[in-house]
Amino acid sequence: RIVRRMSGRSPGELRLSAITLAELRFGAAHGESRAENEAALEEFLDLFQADDFPCDSAGDLGDIKTALFAKGKTIGPYDMLIAAHARHIGATLITNNEREFRRIPSLAVENWTKP
Repeated sequence: RIVRRMSGRSPGELRLSAITLAELRFGAAHGESRAENEAALEEFLDLFQADDFPCDSAGDLGDIKTALFAKGKTIGPYDMLIAAHARHIGATLITNNEREFRRIPSLAVENWTKP
């Protein structure tokens, strides 16, 4: 499903936050088959444009953190950074972690693992 959704996208349409990239690199380095994981990750990353976290996203991060704390339903700090980045640039966040990301106001979320 994910491959089907990704195919046919124009170059640069699929973007990856530097925060997500850091999490993916950590996961690849700490798996059982580090060399294989890192090679597969590099191949996967060829499909994306990686974006630095812009300073202007800090305002979105503050708003998101404030809203989540007010509800007593926070999410992990990296997830807040990723959400702030996506919201700031007007991107739809693709994730299998809908439960947490859907708590964030004004963030478009899709789960490509579902039909």
